[in-house]
Amino acid sequence: MEVTYGVTDKTEVAGYVDYSRARGDGDWDLKGSRAHVRTRFAEKGELPVDLGLYAEVEFPRRDDNDAEMELRGIVEKDLGRWTFDVNPIFEKVLKGVEKNEGWELQYAASVIYRLDERWHPRLDFFGDFGTLRDFEGRDEQKHLISPAVDIMFGHGLSASFGVAYGQTKASEQQLVRARIEWEF
Repeated sequence: MEVTYGVTDKTEVAGYVDYSRARGDGDWDLKGSRAHVRTRFAEKGELPVDLGLYAEVEFPRRDDNDAEMELRGIVEKDLGRWTFDVNPIFEKVLKGVEKNEGWELQYAASVIYRLDERWHPRLDFFGDFGTLRDFEGRDEQKHLISPAVDIMFGHGLSASFGVAYGQTKASEQQLVRARIEWEF
């Protein structure tokens, strides 16, 4: 569950909580809370690529780490009905057992096709290489591919649904992804 507030037309702040449920377990578990700020540097289409920055602080629950920081670059380009999005991600534990392990390099990327105003099929890619000073071996890295669809219902209501498939032994092998958003 996330609550977002637009501070300006280019910057937003948000707070949210994460829940998960293991397969075969009927109970939902609170995984932690987060706060983030996201900003873009220019209006969409003003630069050759759209640029932004995302910064997040996470407070995991029942974890060896009590606080983590994520910095994410946002690089996006629209070409006709297509959108290409690449996000290099740097993550560091601020408080906890892994505090001294350094910054991790991760990524998220998307290819989105705007079929019409309502349907936007997409292919998402996610990964984690390990710490910047010592990348993990291929089998220890996490890489996932996720076909998904965004559906715009109108009146600010939208939803996203997808399934992510792990590409390495260390990755989650299957994840169901769902998001419902109401903008007002």
